[in-house]
Amino acid sequence: MKRPLLILLALGCLQTYNAQVIFDVQAPASIAGTVDFTNNGDGSNWGLANLLDPADAILDTLMLAEDGTPGINPQGIDSTYECCGDSIINDLSGKIAVIYRNTCAFGTKALNAQDAGAVGVVIINREPGLVNMDGTAGIGSLVNIPVTFIDAASGAAIRAAIDNGDDVVAFIGNKTGFYGDDIGLADGDVLRAEFASTPRHVAQSATDFSVDMGAQFYNYGTNDQTDIVLTATIEFDGATIYTESSASTAVNSGDTAFITLPTFSQPSYGVGYYTVSYILTMGATDEYIADNIVNADFQISDNLLSLGQLDTNMVPESGVYYRATNTGANIDFTSCVIYRDSVASRMNAEGMWFAASGGLGDSLTGTYVQLFVYEWTDVFTDLNDPAYNNASLLLNQVASGEYDYLSDLQNEFVYAPITSTLGGLLNLTDNSRYLFCVAINTENVYISHDTDADYTLNRNYYLQPLSAVQADLSWNANGFGATPQPSTAIKFSGVTAIEESYRPEFMAYPNPAGNMVTFRLGNNVNLTHINVLDITGNLVKSRAINNNGAGSIALDVSNLANGQYIFALTEKDGRTSNIKVTIAR
Repeated sequence: MKRPLLILLALGCLQTYNAQVIFDVQAPASIAGTVDFTNNGDGSNWGLANLLDPADAILDTLMLAEDGTPGINPQGIDSTYECCGDSIINDLSGKIAVIYRNTCAFGTKALNAQDAGAVGVVIINREPGLVNMDGTAGIGSLVNIPVTFIDAASGAAIRAAIDNGDDVVAFIGNKTGFYGDDIGLADGDVLRAEFASTPRHVAQSATDFSVDMGAQFYNYGTNDQTDIVLTATIEFDGATIYTESSASTAVNSGDTAFITLPTFSQPSYGVGYYTVSYILTMGATDEYIADNIVNADFQISDNLLSLGQLDTNMVPESGVYYRATNTGANIDFTSCVIYRDSVASRMNAEGMWFAASGGLGDSLTGTYVQLFVYEWTDVFTDLNDPAYNNASLLLNQVASGEYDYLSDLQNEFVYAPITSTLGGLLNLTDNSRYLFCVAINTENVYISHDTDADYTLNRNYYLQPLSAVQADLSWNANGFGATPQPSTAIKFSGVTAIEESYRPEFMAYPNPAGNMVTFRLGNNVNLTHINVLDITGNLVKSRAINNNGAGSIALDVSNLANGQYIFALTEKDGRTSNIKVTIAR
């Protein structure tokens, strides 16, 4: 459980509801489906605790709320729809009020709608992404109806339907018992790789790297089910390399079950993106299928370790921005990734990628960020070990670095090298726990975290700490829980023997390609030229090139006709690799 000082604040896209708590537009069919949202259970200073209780669920028609305020707000929306005036002028009895974010507090808007008879509130963001809503002390505590917050794009679709004269009907709340036949799982209900990105140096064989497979699912419906099947597939480089299905499982209404599948492992692993899908099926027709599929993708990368998802090009993705709330005079905040591996000594830590955001429009220019690497020397087996103390960490600093923001690089990943306290690169020790930390001592600066990879089941299954935070000079090795996790990516290099023996397999993507094709090269590859041949071996074009050691290179192939080609990539040492690419537009 998080300590009180670790109250989280978000400045970006945030999704914190449990699987059974949904915002589902049921009509009209043109916009029907699940909407991402936050609710008053995610924020503070509200009267209604949250929407986990099925008794608080609502199924009603949405209506724009108006307070008669004249003018147009900066987003081009009529100010009347902000509902910040003394009272709402239209009758919302039995309706779900739709209100735009701007000008006044969330609690004020919700209370005005409640006083006008609304049974629930939907607040539309003025920009992309979601936030946790604070109800405001003394105001939100008077609100006892569900209050939800959706992003600008979802709000625009709902608004367009309302303006078109459609009755927009939505179910908001815990769907347990709402449908007869309904099974489901959430992002945090599946086993996934222990890291979203694992460096190839520690994933060279099945002995080094494997992924336990399985999922916990729920029968939310009122009917018992006897033939539920869990199927998992893993695809890599366009091919299915793993597919397993469970035996039929029976689960009564309101019950849950955990199904394990065979472990995924390979004799060797290619560098790239592994697409993992878990799918639930049953004999009856599921009345709510939006939660029957969960993706748990991971990557084997050239050199990055990350709990947060990388994109398909192995680049860290900006996520949501968090810091712990400081309660005293200190304004410190430290966000750390925890790492341990039985073959960690194969790697040297070189630096970290991270992203930050200034709150309340604050610029990052002049912000000073410190990087620390600690060896966590407490000895414990797992989270249930009495020797595990999440608040008292015995840490030994082994490396450090720093980054000065010379410009306002909001939400952009930046890189800073780290240096061992002994000088040079930090060589890791097998089976030692390390904390790789980004530390700030500036108010209103938030560090990027990831909510896409939910490690809830992993944490319960392996019982190992994932990330740690520090605020008010106090540590919490439980971090912010299983989600969110830091988006920080740690860059590694292999020890000399590993690097010299490793020969990456070049890959082209997308393949088939349109107007652009990217070749993934791996580390320590320097190209001199590329020849393009048709399928009969005739030279089509030749180009001198220097990738300057970059791990990938993108080529414009818009002047090639549709068909199959051989791209011959020649390196500085004379070696040539032939890659077949299909051009199809």
